[in-house]
Amino acid sequence: MLAAREAAAAGFDEALFRNTRGRVACAGTGNLFALFGANLVTPAGTVAPAPQPGLFWSLAFAVRAATYDRLGGFDETFSGYGAEDTDLAFRAERAGVPILFLGGPRAYHQHHPGYDPPLQHFRDIVANAARFHDRHGIWPMDGWLDGFARLGLIAADRSTGIVVHRDPTPDEMEAARLSDDRPF
Repeated sequence: MLAAREAAAAGFDEALFRNTRGRVACAGTGNLFALFGANLVTPAGTVAPAPQPGLFWSLAFAVRAATYDRLGGFDETFSGYGAEDTDLAFRAERAGVPILFLGGPRAYHQHHPGYDPPLQHFRDIVANAARFHDRHGIWPMDGWLDGFARLGLIAADRSTGIVVHRDPTPDEMEAARLSDDRPF
């Protein structure tokens, strides 16, 4: 209910919302929220426009069914992990559905090991990044792609697409695993 009131108070009829306080987000009636566990923090009870749609993560979210349907929902041609939520946010922005920060509410995401870069999803990320690039003309997940390039898994130059040199080794995957006190 807070999300619906905050959206109306900010002058929005529909919006993609995401919470940036801590590493939790909230799903609420009528609007969409997503986890974003990085450095941006919106004070509790306030709404602020997202600086760009690429920051939208869909680990926990809700949206009006009519808005979700109008956006076409998640594109199921994205397979496995990566870029499906960024694609939804880019399509929302293009459709005039604002992406907003909402400070305060919480929802919880089940803990699982984190990796930086996420080598356990290497092939999915590479394929989904190419699919996203074909649609939107920019590379998503560029930090992860740069990390893959530093490890020699892909070519650093993506001007003609992603060139895969090799898959990550088990040792590289273990080295990329984050400690449990650093889940993102």
